[in-house]
Amino acid sequence: MRTIALRTAEGRFIAHEVRIVHSLAARWWALSGERSLPSRAGLLLSPARGIHTLGMRFAIDVVFLSRQMRVLGLVSRVPPWRVLLAPRGTGRVLELAAGQIAATALKTISGWNVALLMIWPARVISVKPMIAASDVPLMICTM
Repeated sequence: MRTIALRTAEGRFIAHEVRIVHSLAARWWALSGERSLPSRAGLLLSPARGIHTLGMRFAIDVVFLSRQMRVLGLVSRVPPWRVLLAPRGTGRVLELAAGQIAATALKTISGWNVALLMIWPARVISVKPMIAASDVPLMICTM
């Protein structure tokens, strides 16, 4: 499974160790049975239109993102055994440790974008500027 780091377009880190999950089976079992989610970690579900916390033992913060990584919605401290449907336009969902939305000051005001910084194998080979749908530049670092 690939691991990336996520930061805002302004350069503030949101999470340093984010696993990307694509398959339905991996998504279903991703955090189920885990004891906690470290504050530096996260899970990026792509594609996704909602999430569940069935079988989980801890609360999480949820960030609903467009396909262009624009923040569409935030839900803090979602307790175990809940199902959340995503806002219209959601293409990806980021699950973070409870309290990380507040700790990183994420907001939906003005539709902040999240930039991807891919880290594997622990070094960046190239950096490509991109323009998202909102015309806010994103930096995507690829290997």
